[in-house]
Amino acid sequence: MTQLRDQTIKNNFLFAATMMQGNNCKDLLEMILGIEIDHLRVNNEQQLMFNPDYHGIRLDVYARDENNTRYDIEIQIAYDYLPKRCRYYHSQMDMELLSVGDDYENLPDTYVIFICDFDPVGDKKYIYTITNTIIESGNIKFEDGSHTILLSTKGTNDDEVSKEIKTFLKYVSSSRRECEDNFNDEYVARLQKTVREIWQSREMEVQYMTFEDMLRREGKKEYSRGYGMALIDIYKRCIDSGMSKDEAVKITGITEVELASIECPEAD
Repeated sequence: MTQLRDQTIKNNFLFAATMMQGNNCKDLLEMILGIEIDHLRVNNEQQLMFNPDYHGIRLDVYARDENNTRYDIEIQIAYDYLPKRCRYYHSQMDMELLSVGDDYENLPDTYVIFICDFDPVGDKKYIYTITNTIIESGNIKFEDGSHTILLSTKGTNDDEVSKEIKTFLKYVSSSRRECEDNFNDEYVARLQKTVREIWQSREMEVQYMTFEDMLRREGKKEYSRGYGMALIDIYKRCIDSGMSKDEAVKITGITEVELASIECPEAD
């Protein structure tokens, strides 16, 4: 298993952890969308957004602003049915919003943003903006409030995007050795500082181990063992590394029931 400090920001876990610190996410959205956001609330439940009820394992950044506009941001390193993934992410946000009893007319705008370390369309653009249109009416916009934006690290249309976006995407595509270079950009420098702090965090290393373990289980079709079992395995590793029981419990968030299953395992 690779260690967290060996990863760059294009790693889903490290990207999500970085975006949940300070104004990193807010400033990124303002840069991409060309707007000012007064206040942004990033969902940091359990520090990283992991929901075992989603299709497969998702680790993305979910946020809302002062206008209740919702944003879902994720790093992508492979195509992986990208158009259908965009559709699914929008549907998940809409279902969550409707579940609180809002009428359709009150549904806020939603943005699904994928930052791709490849060209998802093939036109060598840094940014692709996707909205619904009415074909028979001259492709006028169908104002349903849903927006999809794909960023590509492989763009070449330098004159059409800001220097800040190009520098950020260059940082995203950088290797582990290159990612600590001086990019001469204030925002990237702040991200580098945040990433260094995460690399050095014992708690974040444990959370990363948990996430990697769940990916491994899903890949081996063992995910039915559940999130709790993954935490139990990480708890055991913490104890084996010399942590106290209280420290291991605090870091993993393991429950008393899960803890009892370690200390008093049931007979097969």
